[in-house]
Amino acid sequence: MIYYHSSPRMCIINRSIKVFLFLISLLILFCKLPAQTANSLEYQMPPKAIANLIDAPPTPYVSIDPTQKWMLVQEYPNLISIEELAQSELRLAGIRMNPQNHGPSRSGYVTRLRLIEINSGKEFLIEGIPQKVKIRNISWAPDGNHLAFLCSTENGQDLWVLDVAGKKANLLIEDKLTSVYGSPISWLPDNHTILCKILPENMSTAPIENTVPTGPIVQETSGKKAPARTYQDLLKSDYDEVLFGYHFQAQVYK
Repeated sequence: MIYYHSSPRMCIINRSIKVFLFLISLLILFCKLPAQTANSLEYQMPPKAIANLIDAPPTPYVSIDPTQKWMLVQEYPNLISIEELAQSELRLAGIRMNPQNHGPSRSGYVTRLRLIEINSGKEFLIEGIPQKVKIRNISWAPDGNHLAFLCSTENGQDLWVLDVAGKKANLLIEDKLTSVYGSPISWLPDNHTILCKILPENMSTAPIENTVPTGPIVQETSGKKAPARTYQDLLKSDYDEVLFGYHFQAQVYK
């Protein structure tokens, strides 16, 4: 039986040769790629089979009205668009919001609504809703004759109401609602009145942070061990508190 023994020096040499060959292979690979600068890089599309798999419409949501006569079919995209992900976002007290339209940031939304009569199975399209819409916060009236929902735009949140009998939606309030926290709309028992949260009429412009510090940052501790939960996006400065007070203000509108 023959035993082979490699010295540490030989192992280091062999490893160095492998690293050298790997770097040469990478250099040859990059030489074959087309020259691109950082400014010319763009998103690349995957093979068509994978793109079709990702873009395939998911199973829609459904919602039954309180009288169990109608079923609302809600279609939504598989993924959030790049435009949605690129929008401004504030993270305050565990809430992530879009400061431009006073709504949630990077959250799911519905793009199309359809009504189905449960007993007959007939399907009805809804008129009046604009194209490329982002629908959130869908709410049935207690008697099932109307449906309220928000449409998110670039600059605000619109309140729409759907007349189930007429299969038509109408714009009720434009660019005034806020859905940063909690439910923005609620039906009253009379089936005709909606309570909603809107932006205050005298709302000023957003506060600007003063980057010049007025003093040191001081943290105190009692020196005792105590378990504490870890929460995301806590308020970390006086400016965060000011922003929280500004963006979370609302008035109740009937």
